[in-house]
Amino acid sequence: MANNNYLHTENLSIGYKDKTLLSNLNLNIKKGQMICVLGENGSGKSTLIRTLLGLQDQLDGAIYINDKKLNETNTKELAKQISIVLTSTIPPNNFTVFELVALGRIPYSNWLGKLTTIDTNKIKEAIALVGITQFTNRQINTLSDGERQRVMIAKALAQDTNLIILDEPTAHLDVTNRVALLSLLKKLAKETNKGILISTHELELAIQVADQIWLIDRDKNLIKGAPEDLVLTEVFGDTFKDENVFFDLKTGAFRIENRTDKLVFLVDQSVKGFWTKQALEKEGYSITENRNTLIQVFIDNNQWILKTQNQSITIDSIEKLVMELNEIN
Repeated sequence: MANNNYLHTENLSIGYKDKTLLSNLNLNIKKGQMICVLGENGSGKSTLIRTLLGLQDQLDGAIYINDKKLNETNTKELAKQISIVLTSTIPPNNFTVFELVALGRIPYSNWLGKLTTIDTNKIKEAIALVGITQFTNRQINTLSDGERQRVMIAKALAQDTNLIILDEPTAHLDVTNRVALLSLLKKLAKETNKGILISTHELELAIQVADQIWLIDRDKNLIKGAPEDLVLTEVFGDTFKDENVFFDLKTGAFRIENRTDKLVFLVDQSVKGFWTKQALEKEGYSITENRNTLIQVFIDNNQWILKTQNQSITIDSIEKLVMELNEIN
């Protein structure tokens, strides 16, 4: 196996003694690669993460860390190869940021736990990499959830491993912090050349940031590939399908299916055109490119022109456009 793989598996089967969840997995995590594990609740994402960390025994096959079998690697050596960020881990509130990040140096410290110059430099570097230098002396209980999660990632960086594994790192974060955190992890993978594996429910964000996605489908198959390739196979729509929701191949996002036979002609590729289409479809209109449609919408700078058989109305907002359309229908 090429030495640019930090982790690889051979015919790995995972699950429990009385139930196999996934089998014959041949996976690898390369240098500088960010991978997102996706799947429905109960699909086996967390079981896969725990197994790759050595926290749960595999049922069959093998896991290799830097070409050495995981189950033949002692705990101290493993702590120098893999660092972990778990959602359930609650940092001690009475620690400062520096003190918590310093815990990442435990695999390297002597029995007294005294920090060397190298340890201190690694801690400061990790804090700087996640952008929280200004919080170095702050207590953890004074930080927001997003800031705390950055501290936990800094701790993992200070541990100085080739591989970082995170289980649901965006859970409990607001949308701004979710986007910021996944963008940060993508940046760290490239800048530090580490392999980063993330279990997440953030499909739409994962498509934007991941180098590769491991998707566990409804038939308990693990499908891997570049996000864009997987989008084109339509596997996301099949895995997360619902009668009222569909996966939009053009935008990589889930949409609510509420369109009807009410047709509106609209052809506009601008930003205003995109959000006009969004608003009309939300109201149940189906957008068509057929110019013979009775209701037509045109966009001219900051105005919307609504044309019917009997009239042409100029409107100054999408909200008013929708109101006019609803009155017509």
